Amino acid sequence: MPAELLDDFTATGYPLGPGELGENILTHGLELYALPVGTLLHLGERAVRRTGLRDPGRRIAGRRR
Repeated sequence: MPAELLDDFTATGYPLGPGELGENILTHGLELYALPVGTLLHLGERAVRRTGLRDPGRRIAGRRR
């Protein structure tokens, strides 16, 4: 998940920190959602495949300041 998305949620009244939406990996400065499904992202000696989008709606419900 892009770290910038957490910043956007916080700016609109939903303060969220790393891991609070269930993400395992945060990216920074990468247009993650512009990458096609199936793209391999190399993280050191490992690689993960982008498989789709996740809807964080349920996890942010009720978190508004």
